[in-house]
Amino acid sequence: MRYRAVQESDYQLGPYAGPGPLEEFRAGACDGHCSTRLETKDEKPVGIGLEYNEGRRALVLYQHSTLTHNILVPNEFFPILTETIETFRQAAEKDSSNESKLSDVLNNYAVWLCRLGRNDDALRIGHEAVAARRHLVSAHSKSYEAHLASSLFNLARYFALLQRTDESISPLLEALAILRRQSDPAYQSLIADALHHYALYLHLLCKYEQALEPAHEAVAMWFRLAEQDQADSEYRLAWSLYRLSKCYWSLKQYDDAISVVQQSIELQRHVINNSSDSLPFQGLLARSLFHCARCLSDRNRNWYALEPGLEAMCIYRSLVQVAEAPEEYTRSYADSISRLAQDLSYCHRQPAIQLLERLLIYKSRRLSTKDPKTYEPTLGDCLFRQALSFSIFGYYSSAVEVLEQTIPLRRRCAKNDPTSYEPALAETLHQYALDLSRMGRSEDAIEPETEAVEIYRRLAEVDAPTYEVDLGWAYNNLSCYLSACNRHPEAIPYAESTCEIRRQISRRKPQDQLSHASLREAMENYAIYLSNVGRYKEAIELDKEGVDICRTLTAMNPDRFEPSLANTLYTLAFDLNCDDRDEEAVVPVKESIDIRRRLAAKDYYGYIEPLADALNQYAWSLTHCRGRVHESLEPAEECVSIQRKLLEEFPPTADRIRNLANSLDTAAHSLSLLERCEEALPLIEEAIGLYPQMISGGNVEAFDHVGSALHQTYGKVLRKMGRDADALGPLREAVKIYRRLVDASHSGRYDARLEECVGLLEGLAN
Repeated sequence: MRYRAVQESDYQLGPYAGPGPLEEFRAGACDGHCSTRLETKDEKPVGIGLEYNEGRRALVLYQHSTLTHNILVPNEFFPILTETIETFRQAAEKDSSNESKLSDVLNNYAVWLCRLGRNDDALRIGHEAVAARRHLVSAHSKSYEAHLASSLFNLARYFALLQRTDESISPLLEALAILRRQSDPAYQSLIADALHHYALYLHLLCKYEQALEPAHEAVAMWFRLAEQDQADSEYRLAWSLYRLSKCYWSLKQYDDAISVVQQSIELQRHVINNSSDSLPFQGLLARSLFHCARCLSDRNRNWYALEPGLEAMCIYRSLVQVAEAPEEYTRSYADSISRLAQDLSYCHRQPAIQLLERLLIYKSRRLSTKDPKTYEPTLGDCLFRQALSFSIFGYYSSAVEVLEQTIPLRRRCAKNDPTSYEPALAETLHQYALDLSRMGRSEDAIEPETEAVEIYRRLAEVDAPTYEVDLGWAYNNLSCYLSACNRHPEAIPYAESTCEIRRQISRRKPQDQLSHASLREAMENYAIYLSNVGRYKEAIELDKEGVDICRTLTAMNPDRFEPSLANTLYTLAFDLNCDDRDEEAVVPVKESIDIRRRLAAKDYYGYIEPLADALNQYAWSLTHCRGRVHESLEPAEECVSIQRKLLEEFPPTADRIRNLANSLDTAAHSLSLLERCEEALPLIEEAIGLYPQMISGGNVEAFDHVGSALHQTYGKVLRKMGRDADALGPLREAVKIYRRLVDASHSGRYDARLEECVGLLEGLAN
């Protein structure tokens, strides 16, 4: 069986309103000697006048205008077509029976113009062809309706090629309505083709839901037609399956998209296996495999995307080498390399994956030396994806090294073509900053992230829906890096901008859990930075709004968002404590305890440490509430018990030692306030004994907050017990640490505690 390869969007030359090509011309394309065939004046029979000669020439002109000329060059053919149109315009004026031939010539001329890229001229002549055939329909009732449908179909195509796709719909729907009225089964393939293009144009207009119905109907019709004529219909069915899959993909219905495109691929393999020349069919197969890989990737099945992605790349590579017009496939070949590199970046770094990754980089580097405009962006993609792979699996140093190669490449591409490549440059700078921060180099991360912010800001001004999420992340990360460098005042404006962007997004998507969760996280960071500069009242308002968001999210999905609710309640309590609103802090931290206790019952080691933190915070708040100090001891002792157990079960890290010391301090403080100093003393002495272990790593200032409190509590307990001389040492150490904290922190954070310790020392001295 001989299958016929077709493009997705071809033109309808038939049915012919005139006689169409004569049998003697049907054998094939023009042999390149049209000018010879058109010399008719020496062929006239003896006794025949000029009128016969002109008619004969008109007939020959018509025949040539209705043939496919694969050999004749355009410069030779267009004079023939121009003469043909003028001849039949004059003939139609003299005799209306020639109007049908004129409509054929106009229709074919428009198609030829379009095939040669002269789309504006094609549209103009296409309109004239439609008008001519409308006149035929009005003059001859329904005899020429199918011919009108053919010209309307082509007119829709011209609009689409001129990026005026919205204007394609009306002529195409009119053509479809006409074809549906035809009773002749021969028109079924034209109906299927029109449905396919209706789906295509709706898809180009991003009307994906609407496109599904005609796409499904086109597939169903081609299935029926393929049962009758495999050679003519199977490949068209493959095209329609591909288009249907694209509709599903655009609707993010990836499973359906994968299933349908795999049917198309299977059908194409059948066609290729039964064809003597597979080359004409390779283009669609490569597109389908590429699309299949993308669908699998979007379904987070990157490992399974490798096989179709690799095959697509190999086919495109072959087409670039052997196709008559290799430039048609160059861009697709480059894209297939980038696509494969992307999927590799999400696969575990097994030796085979690493080898293929390096081969893609090697090949892209070689191609970029020959054709930098096409392949240098591809090399940038491959390097970026390798860096992303390193980053995903924790090799941050390697990621940074590769990104330092990638940035100059993408900067060069962005300089030459900002519209196409500035987003990639911003993405690379953003990732570079992130990996630097993961290496503890937050100071170094600030500069590239600042540049990423500037680029995303420009992009969002032009296209906010596309880039506002990226801009929000860039703002967020920059604020984090600044805060990590204790540049909290500088971090605040970026954190505020992050909140503004994410608030707008969440308002547009009131039912989208991810949008609300992202807003809550941004607000949490913003509140922390405000708290770090002493703006507690503003931080508290953000915390309260964050609690409301978490309650909404928890109502939607308790398992996912209850931990976030507990965290936000805990943060609210902390900021209330810092603002000396301890009685208000008790309520949210108690709710946080209740939630974390439930969570720890299901996942002990996942939530026991957060539970201990909340218990300690609760106890500390109660010690500052008049008449409720006695309630503080139970949660304080429970916290101590948990921290002891954790230190026994896990390695004694500095953070775990600090947590136990902090809980011992809270319990001792509670007992001291209850005038049970004899019980408080061993607890605070144990905590003081842990302090040298805590700071043994050399980062003393990191533990100043706890260290100052330990020495202050120890001194106060000793003083209460009448051991004034013993109290002097810890109180002096507390003053020393508090002075460091006052110098390093915002005004008011530790001043009152320092003042209290100084007062205690002065009292002891007197």
